[in-house]
Amino acid sequence: TALPISENLLFYFLKFHEAFVLKVDLPGSVEYLEFCSRLHKCGNEFPGSIGNRQWLEKTCSDIAECMLKKCTSDWLRRGLLKIFCDCQFGENFESMITDYSKLYSVGLIMEKAGLDFGAEDGAAENWSEAVLENHSAVLEKMLANGQFDLARKYLDALGLASDSIAIKEILVELDDFRKSDMWNSAKSRSEFWLRSHAKLIARNCGSQAGRDYFESLADLSELCLTTMERVRLLSLALYWHERAGNLSPDDDYDGVRSKLEKKMWQFRIDAYIEEGRNVAFLDSESRTWLLDKQKDDGFFVRKENTRSVLMSDEMGRWLNRKWDDEQIETLAPEKRDALVDVVDHLLDCQKVSDACRLSVLFNQSTPDLECVVSCLRLASGQTSFAELQPSVRHLLYTKAVARDADTQTTESTSKRVPTEP
Repeated sequence: TALPISENLLFYFLKFHEAFVLKVDLPGSVEYLEFCSRLHKCGNEFPGSIGNRQWLEKTCSDIAECMLKKCTSDWLRRGLLKIFCDCQFGENFESMITDYSKLYSVGLIMEKAGLDFGAEDGAAENWSEAVLENHSAVLEKMLANGQFDLARKYLDALGLASDSIAIKEILVELDDFRKSDMWNSAKSRSEFWLRSHAKLIARNCGSQAGRDYFESLADLSELCLTTMERVRLLSLALYWHERAGNLSPDDDYDGVRSKLEKKMWQFRIDAYIEEGRNVAFLDSESRTWLLDKQKDDGFFVRKENTRSVLMSDEMGRWLNRKWDDEQIETLAPEKRDALVDVVDHLLDCQKVSDACRLSVLFNQSTPDLECVVSCLRLASGQTSFAELQPSVRHLLYTKAVARDADTQTTESTSKRVPTEP
């Protein structure tokens, strides 16, 4: 036997429909939507209701969708969505239902942006889905109006990545900056890159988007940047690539990271050549561009101990290298000599691991690096003099002779000049 009509749950929803659609009584319609809590308490049985739980949920959802689609104004549509959110309509439904909370947030953002809420989706069979899926046109209008913050909030409300908004915002700023007199100052440009870097961090930009942005700037010839500016932009690109974390060992030497790092060093070597191969430049330029991950003492000054060097991945890669003719990097003589200078300067600063890494990146070694690595391995007992390559033994011998000759004085010494084995 059916219960009195006042206990029929579907009745409450129809009364809600009547109060909202026919009487446009938004406050008065709320009490009828209390059937949501009643649905939650009743379990699987619905006394006095037609059909089962699935049928009732689908019927209510279809009517709600029709009400949203037929609203005559954005104000009325946002009011209906607010009622759905306040009453938690559909949150305890077993079947899938429209995310009214998301729709309401989107509607508020579009109101602030001065845009019609779903007017272009009125002909869609499912209005709610159309509003949530057809977001490209809305986003385009926000960006055209310079509403970057609202565009970011709009994508966040939809649960979509907002990296493109952060990049678009900075590109607009870059375009304005290039039109100003400050663009002609290298210092001002450097400050702009760092501001852009900080803004992307503040916007929680994704690592790939940040990396691609700074790498594209370094490759953009129309900007007419100095060689060192390209180095710094690529160092920022490296920062963003490493910001992703959990990078595979293959990526370290054979993937994006190694390509970025190699490109950065190519520009750095070019800058070194432009400065007349002045070794002091290698120290000075590093101190003018410090990132969050770097120490205040610059790029070349950090020292290493013997154990850390021998256990490093860079050393392992260097020892397992293959200097085949087909694999050796083809460099112009001037660049080859400059690369040797940089590697040897790294050794002078006791950065053996970095020297090994740079050597592997360009598939080139240097006599000093061969000697230093061999001496470290000899000192740690990892190898013996007899096991060294003949060319390395010869290098060690000639360097020992040269060192002995340099220390000769007019006074007699008992030091014995070594003989080549």
